Amino acid sequence: RQAIAKSFAITLEILSEPEFKAEMGPSFEPMHHLGFGSDFDGATLVPSGADAIPWYLEGISGFQKNGLQPFDREAIENIAGENLFRLLTDSLNER
Repeated sequence: RQAIAKSFAITLEILSEPEFKAEMGPSFEPMHHLGFGSDFDGATLVPSGADAIPWYLEGISGFQKNGLQPFDREAIENIAGENLFRLLTDSLNER
């Protein structure tokens, strides 16, 4: 579960690179582009115990427990689903 938190911290670090942010434009906010995903309907190999949503929830709670401070409450909410919800809502509104 700690690996989940670390992978998000590394991804956030990459998305926060000044060159990347400049390429994405002035309105780009890295924390609004991360989110959990799963492949429960087709994965044949998953980490031990990662076969249900509670595993992800434990991973989320592990962010701050493991000293990964780039994740405040808002960031965790975004990663846990707000970013996906916003993307879906925006996409539906464009139709």
